[in-house]
Formats: sequence, C-alpha cells, structure tokens
Amino acid sequence: MSTKENVLLILDLQKSNVRESFPSIFSREDVLNLLDGIEDQVKSFEDESVSVNFDVKKVLNTLINRIQDEVESSLDGYDYDGDMSVEMDYDRRVEVEFRPSDGLIDEIKSVIRDTTEEFLEELEEEVNEVTEEVEENS
Repeated sequence: MSTKENVLLILDLQKSNVRESFPSIFSREDVLNLLDGIEDQVKSFEDESVSVNFDVKKVLNTLINRIQDEVESSLDGYDYDGDMSVEMDYDRRVEVEFRPSDGLIDEIKSVIRDTTEEFLEELEEEVNEVTEEVEENS
C-alpha cells in the first residue's frame, strides 16, 4: 500500500469518527467539508512528494488546534446581548437561556472555512517546496 493510500485511509477513518461523534457546536457537514478539502489536496499530490516524511496526524492536529484557537478568539469577541435572556421565575429562581443566533453560527462557520483555506494554502506551498527539492535532488 502506497503512502498516498495510507493517507487516504487515515482520512476515511477520521471521517467515520466524525460521523459517529456526538453533536457539537460544529455541524458534521462542516467537519466533513474540512476533511474533504484535505483529502482533495492529498489526492493531488504526486507520489514522490507524499512519500517524503509526511506526518498526516501532525498536520491534522495542527489544523484542528488552529481552528480551535480561531473559534475561541471569535467567541471571546462576540456580542451575546441578543442571544441570551434572563428571567426571574415565579418562585424567585433566575433562569438564563442561551439561543445562538444565526449571526453566531455564521461567524463560526466563516472562521472554520477561512482558517481551513489559509491552512491548506500554506500546506500547499510547503508541499510545493518539498516537491521542488525532491525534483532537484532526483
């Protein structure tokens, strides 16, 4: 089995894990779109460039960490005024309700999409550099 096939197998396993995951603030479609983008990039690699010590797990972890950081940063700066309601119940109990608006959800999707696109562009540049080095040394 070639390195390219191994990478694609790992991505397929990751997709399966996402499909079986519990619900979260990110939709399954968001994560699957992300993985599809990575898969498309991997499929476009030449076999020589993939065979050069390409650690998929490290790349995916880097991407996941970057997305988490960007989403956290976006959430920290978000104005939640219209998304929360506070009421005092008849028995003097305070009830706080949070309903995320479409704006918050769109913001998170946008952050995920933009971060992924930037990361894939950087990854493509790195892969192109490695490919050039391989071709020069061949």
